[in-house]
Parts: sequence; structure tokens; C-alpha cells
Amino acid sequence: MVEATDDEGGAGSDGADYGVTVESQSDYEPQTDAFDDLLASEPADPENIDHEQRGQQRIAPPWRKIDTLPRPLVECGCGDCPERYDPLADTDTVTDAFSDLMDRSTMAADECPNPRPMTVERAATAYYVYEVATHDRDDRTSKVEKTAKQHGRYLDGERELLTEHYDDPSTALLSFRPRPIGDAPDPEHRDSGDNYGPTVESQSVQHSDGKRRWRYPTTVDYQLHQPIRKVYEKLYQQLRDFSWSYVWVVSGTDSAATPHLHWLIYVDDPDDELTAGYFEPAVDAFVEHCQFARHEDHSVGDDTDSDAVVVHTEPPKYDDVDDEQLIENLHYNDKEGFELNTRALAYLLHQRPYWVFRRIREGQQSLGDEQTQIDLQAAAVRWASVTDGIASSQDFPS
Repeated sequence: MVEATDDEGGAGSDGADYGVTVESQSDYEPQTDAFDDLLASEPADPENIDHEQRGQQRIAPPWRKIDTLPRPLVECGCGDCPERYDPLADTDTVTDAFSDLMDRSTMAADECPNPRPMTVERAATAYYVYEVATHDRDDRTSKVEKTAKQHGRYLDGERELLTEHYDDPSTALLSFRPRPIGDAPDPEHRDSGDNYGPTVESQSVQHSDGKRRWRYPTTVDYQLHQPIRKVYEKLYQQLRDFSWSYVWVVSGTDSAATPHLHWLIYVDDPDDELTAGYFEPAVDAFVEHCQFARHEDHSVGDDTDSDAVVVHTEPPKYDDVDDEQLIENLHYNDKEGFELNTRALAYLLHQRPYWVFRRIREGQQSLGDEQTQIDLQAAAVRWASVTDGIASSQDFPS
């Protein structure tokens, strides 16, 4: 089974956001709390977070090749560049359209002799500024627009999978969470290639020397992706007697915008054989091969909020569909039945970081709210990362 990545989107159906096939359907973000209580636990994040301190961490390490970062996330590091080289110069993230920013030919990434990645806080602002600039131009496609197109395609693909390929599917949802904080290196090694940043002085994250450090978010994201092949190999071994497919999605935690990964697996399971135990080797493989993961953050069981594995032999469906939409869908499908999407996939797609822009535009979130700032940081981390944010098995319909 070969993996097909799909992080930047492309042509395809806008799809049905509520799990039903509609000829003309909005592509906006789904609203679901189906798995919020179950998966809201963030065991790898510290309990008490100084968000101001977190925001001052660089979004990427200083040794990251500047040309691998989006130009708007790079700032002057020499201190002598003209202000106009700053990607955020002369911008107002609340009132302006920023359309001219996309045409800037000169930025710090181009001219500064010592450019550096922005802080997480500034990168979040830059993401929003440039997303506005892209979204408000007819000749460009914004990240949230690409996300919406992917969204419809994945929902369409799941419905096809459940109706045409699997007779009696079960699902397993695996959750992988690296820790965003680690032991502080010796002071003389702070600039020698370590993965850590500002010192954290908090009881919830203290080490024996009283100091632990925030890791660079893109480094956390990179480490999150390192075990994917090993996880797949364990899944292949454990599920060799079944037909199965998968989708995985990377998102940021609500508490610290920490990259984490949810892996949704569909298994043709007519005898309801699947248990969490089938997937424990895959969870172990992730913890063993992710530098920042710990076993205590990845319990495997049926009763705890922090479970790394949740199995449904009868996957709950996302059925929040009003009567008008039901009538429209029955008409479109010649009064035949239609398949609802699973709540699990609705949850995964809802978590994608770029949706924050749509929520702000539609008034569901405010730029002044702390949670909105965290969500914008998660979007900036995704933009700055070189990894994929969503992928599926090659046999997943699309």
C-alpha cells in the first residue's frame, strides 16, 4: 500500500461538508464536537504555559536553510537592513487588504546578510497578513481555499470507500503527540545545533536543574514525521489479513500549537475482530522512533481520555444534517439512500490549521483572543514546515 500525500490541494470536487453528496455544496469548514471530549486531551503539552514566552521562540532553528522557509517568515538578523525589507513593514492586520504585499520583490530573505526565522508570534501575524493578501486576489489561491477543496475530496473519498469497497468497516483512530518542551542543554551549546530555545521556568515543566526549553516548532513537526514509515510497517504486519486504508492529518494543539498527528484507519472487519491491541505495536513504533515522544503520553486502552488508540466496530456517523439538506440530497440521489461520513474523519478535517482564517473571516473567532493567536501560530508552523500535513493510502478514493 503506497501513501499518497496531498498537502497543497488541487483540482477536485468541492464535496459535501456534512457527509452527504450534494450537487452544489458549500466548501466551508465542518462544525463537529463528536470527538472533542475524547481527543481534547493533550498529554504531551505542559500544564501551565507562558504564551508570551512561547511566542518569542523562533519558529525554526537558526541552522535551517533560509531558502526552505516561506519568504514572509524570514526577518532581518543583522540589525542594519532598511525597514522596508521587513515582511511586516507598513501592514495593519486588521484593516488593510495587503494585496500589494504579494508583489514585493525585496525582503529580508533576499537582501539581509544574516537573515533569521521569525519568532512564533511574528510568524503567526505574517501568516495571517499574507493569507489575507492571497485570499483577496483573484489571481491567487489561498491556503484555506486549497484546504476546502481537499476537504470535499476526502469526504467524497470516504463515502465511496464505505459504500463501494468495504462491506462491514471498522475504524481505528491513532493519536501521536510529541513533547514541545525538553531538557535544556548546557549554556555553551545553545547555538551549536541544539533543538531548544527560551528557558522555561514553570513547575509543570521543571527538570532537575529547574530549566527546560521550548523546542523549535518545525523541529517538533519534523520529528513527528520521522516514524511514519515504521508505523506503517507495523500496521502492514498487524492488518495483513484485512483490507484496509487510511488518512492521516497533522494539526496543532489548542494549548500550545504543538504539531501532532491523528491517523484514521479503515478496516473491512465483518466479524468485528479489531481491538486496540492490534494497533499497540504501531503506537510503540512511533514512540520508539520519535525523539520527542514518551510512552506515558500514548496509553493504549478503552477507558482513558489520553488513549492513543480508539477503535469503533460500528463507526459513529456525522449526521448533523438539517431537513432541507436531506430533501436536497434525496432529490439529487434520485431518492436513493446516501452514505454519511464518519465523525472521526469530520474531526480530523476540522482540525486542519488553515481553517482558522475562515473562522476569523466569518466572525467565529477574534484576532484579540488568546486561542485565536494559538491557532494562528499552528497555521504558521504548518506553513513553515517542509513535511506533509495530510496524506492517505494510495487506494483511498480521491
